[in-house]
Amino acid sequence: MTYLTTEDIAASLHLSNDTVRRMCSKGTIVATKVGRQWLVDDADFDGFRARYRGRKVPSPRADEPKRGRRRVA
Repeated sequence: MTYLTTEDIAASLHLSNDTVRRMCSKGTIVATKVGRQWLVDDADFDGFRARYRGRKVPSPRADEPKRGRRRVA
């Protein structure tokens, strides 16, 4: 059983390390937190790649409401 770090995954998906950490934290990528580091089983990452192959990787904050000021008319 081999494990990948968030840095390995970020390089593979051409994403930032922070984005991969948020995806692990939210559960988009199945991962285990060991101390301060997220580790992803190689088989779980292959499953993730198979599900999202050819798709844009979903934003980890896509379902959160937008923040900021609202205009009041």
